[in-house]
Amino acid sequence: MTSSGPPVPPWAHTPLGAQGVPPTALATSGPPPAGASRLAAELIDQWLLDAWRDDPTRPRICIIDDDDGALVAHAVATGAAVTTWNDSRSARDRVAAQCASAYARAFAADEAAPGAATARPLPPGTAPAPPPGTAPAPPPGAPLPVPDPTASLAAAMAGANLVLGAAPKALDRLSYFSRIAAANAAPGAQVVWVQRVKHLHRSMNQVLERHLEDVHATRGAHKARGLVGRVPRLPTPTPAYDPASSLRVSEPELGLDLDVVALPGVFAGTRVDIGTRALLAALPAVLDQGPPPRTAVDLGCGTGILAAWIASRCPGATVIATDDSALAVASAGRTALAAGIACRPHDAPNASGQQACATAPEPGIATWWADAAAGIRAASVDLIVCNPPFHQGAGIDTSGAHAMFASAGRILAPGGRLVVVANRHLRYASALRARVGPTTLVASSPKFVVTLSSRSAR
Repeated sequence: MTSSGPPVPPWAHTPLGAQGVPPTALATSGPPPAGASRLAAELIDQWLLDAWRDDPTRPRICIIDDDDGALVAHAVATGAAVTTWNDSRSARDRVAAQCASAYARAFAADEAAPGAATARPLPPGTAPAPPPGTAPAPPPGAPLPVPDPTASLAAAMAGANLVLGAAPKALDRLSYFSRIAAANAAPGAQVVWVQRVKHLHRSMNQVLERHLEDVHATRGAHKARGLVGRVPRLPTPTPAYDPASSLRVSEPELGLDLDVVALPGVFAGTRVDIGTRALLAALPAVLDQGPPPRTAVDLGCGTGILAAWIASRCPGATVIATDDSALAVASAGRTALAAGIACRPHDAPNASGQQACATAPEPGIATWWADAAAGIRAASVDLIVCNPPFHQGAGIDTSGAHAMFASAGRILAPGGRLVVVANRHLRYASALRARVGPTTLVASSPKFVVTLSSRSAR
């Protein structure tokens, strides 16, 4: 005798698998999530099963900082309504691609279902493949507006029954996400932060307990655990909340006298990191070698210290502060405003959605959320300053730096200059010569080198 099993929930577009757990959509589209992401996917499945038993209405899931889109595609495949939020622009593009693929499969499955008349409606807040006859979504890398990250995060979490993401290692960022979830997710919603066991510690539980109820850890699996909390069922007063921190930095020897503003988890916070110090010490001599720039770019701007320095020293210049991190770009904008520097979002895409970012003529700072300066017009920039990252987690990864160098070569005008600070052992000089042009050493110390690369005539 064969058991028919539980009925299919009304929000599912595929039959349930063993124990009622929805099968992953990634089984035929690529490798399934691994490690901590695999545990997160399994927690989604178990949560969906429990939620369906308690409430047959369609559940709502918000996934935070899914780096490659695997979790989003997995959640979409279950039929749940999914919203996403990514700090990283490059990750946002990968998630959009996964969403498009997952929704295309869901659309095909619904169309093939007996009696199906229309495709399943698409959840808000995602970037699905558009139905036939609609305008296409902007392609990966196309310019996007940069809304207030806290407002967009709150909107993504609004009404969610499950909020899930990778547990940030920075406690201020973990507190930020958890507080926004407690204020905006549905009463009683589960909030789950997943991380490899070696990166979890008791202080993370203590952070969650400030904002959530019933905080506990899941069993370990795939070398990872989830930290789980529940949004209070009874509403609590929510005081005004500004997640940014600010610190006055007054260092005349570096030409700095400003308030540095940092949102949670942005590199170096309100400090001036030692690489930026080395670059600031070398920049005056570089600027003295030629005419002041009309257009400059702080590539990988972080909190915008370098952008503010250039805008103050070259008051007629347009300085574009660009970063892959939305929180970093917002921090740079707030640092500029705190310093009394005019600041605005950079040019919007043109009517056809193309990458038509022309450098704006107005002096001041323009913020730009992009991966490695995508969308900035070719051969339009006179000066670029760059303190590129070289870590991915605990390991060395210079791929991001090399992508930045390639973009610098593309957007520099003939004769334009790129100033880079890097750890001495990384030996970027040959890559800079190949991607930009002649490269010379400007300054060095036992730890850092500062190089100047000039764009050759095209």
